[in-house]
Amino acid sequence: MDGGLHYGLTVANAVDLRVPAAEAYGARELRNAGLAVLARQVLGEDVVKPRSVTMSKWDSNIFTLIRCSMLALMLLFLFEIGRSLNAAGS
Repeated sequence: MDGGLHYGLTVANAVDLRVPAAEAYGARELRNAGLAVLARQVLGEDVVKPRSVTMSKWDSNIFTLIRCSMLALMLLFLFEIGRSLNAAGS
C-alpha cells in the first residue's frame, strides 16, 4: 500500500482475520472474503463505502478527508472483527 515504505511502523502479531473467521464459522469460503463479507458474518454489520471512495486512487499519496475517514472506519471494523473472533476463542 505504501510502496514498500512502512513509515517506521511495526506490527507485532499480524493476523489474516479470514483464517480464524473461516475456522470459527466452519465456512471455508471466508478464507477469500473481503472486509464487507467478514463484517457481515462476524459482526452482523454492513460496510457501506461510497462508490467515489471505492473507485478512487488508493495508491495516491494524497489523502482526502473522506478517504481518511473510510480508512479509520475500515480499521475499526477490522479491530472489532479481531476482537470478536478472539473473544470466541478463534
